[in-house]
Amino acid sequence: MDRRGEGAAGQQGLCRAARSSDDQILGVVNLDMIAYNSAEFPAPVLDLHADSTLPETVDLAHLFDGVVDAYGLALEPKVMVDDSLRTRSDSWAFVEQDYPAILAIEDYDDFSPYYHTVADRLSTLDLAYYAEFVRAVIATVAHAGCFPRGGLMGHVYDASTEAAIPGAAVTLEDSLGITYAVSSDGTGAYALEAMAGVYTATVSPPGYLPGLLGGVVVPTDTIGIQDLALTPIGPLDWRIYLPFVGHSGR
Repeated sequence: MDRRGEGAAGQQGLCRAARSSDDQILGVVNLDMIAYNSAEFPAPVLDLHADSTLPETVDLAHLFDGVVDAYGLALEPKVMVDDSLRTRSDSWAFVEQDYPAILAIEDYDDFSPYYHTVADRLSTLDLAYYAEFVRAVIATVAHAGCFPRGGLMGHVYDASTEAAIPGAAVTLEDSLGITYAVSSDGTGAYALEAMAGVYTATVSPPGYLPGLLGGVVVPTDTIGIQDLALTPIGPLDWRIYLPFVGHSGR
């Protein structure tokens, strides 16, 4: 499909039709150039392009990255948020309709010199790299379909005074290393969306000891409640104690 095409035949038209029909598209991974890996730059790097205006695309990119790590695939993903290449890919038509979609592509710094030429043949490609790329995509799509979304909300407050703590950075991290982050507002309240599952929550506002809470559950298709109490850092004691040195009499 051609994202620049208009009307029913073009990708933009198809995505608009999907949105108007309220089609449920959980995510799209657009594969574009996934097999070239030069001997000059042999590291199996791949780029994952996401857009911060649709946070679900960033989630999808981090899921891909986490899947590579979880299955021990011989790849080195780079999550690239808001890079200009994202708007030039076929995935962008989906993002324009608020469907989570990412571009997965070879290391753009190791661009194939054979691109769109008659010399672009199997003999120029790294088929082992290609196979790992495909495995990662299949696993990502499988996991994305298995993990429904939910949310978490609550308040961050002072454990001593129960006063609200605004501007506290709240981060959830799962066992794959996928993270979701948000800051509390002026009333200490926070809210975020995430894949349903069990997370470790960390909170680290200035003036307070870092908070760490395991076993935080994001429920499926609903919003969980988790308040977070933090202990203020007390005043520092700057007194210096010197060891006593005894002297014998004169």
